Amino acid sequence: MRQILQIVIGIVILGLAILGAYFIVESNTKEKPVVEKVVKTVFIDTVRNATIPITIPANGNLTAKNRLELYSEVQGVFTSSAHDFKPGQRYNRGETLIRMDASEYYASVQSSK
Repeated sequence: MRQILQIVIGIVILGLAILGAYFIVESNTKEKPVVEKVVKTVFIDTVRNATIPITIPANGNLTAKNRLELYSEVQGVFTSSAHDFKPGQRYNRGETLIRMDASEYYASVQSSK
């Protein structure tokens, strides 16, 4: 008798566990929220083709976009050229940048021989 009572209580507990699990799973369903429709407003303007002057106010020092560095590989005395050899000086294509007088260096080489 005692064994039958334990089996019945075990079946009742098992049935209650299955019933409780079923209610937990059913309560877990979430409803999808309703998406509100949003209407966005856009501001428009009529296009008129016209020439617009471009002015750029600027202050400060300028630096060259394509900077060039010259290294002298000869010895001699710098002689004046058509333009001053200073930063920012403009030269045309084919124009002599620097003129060097190598006569003193040549004389020193000859004397050392």
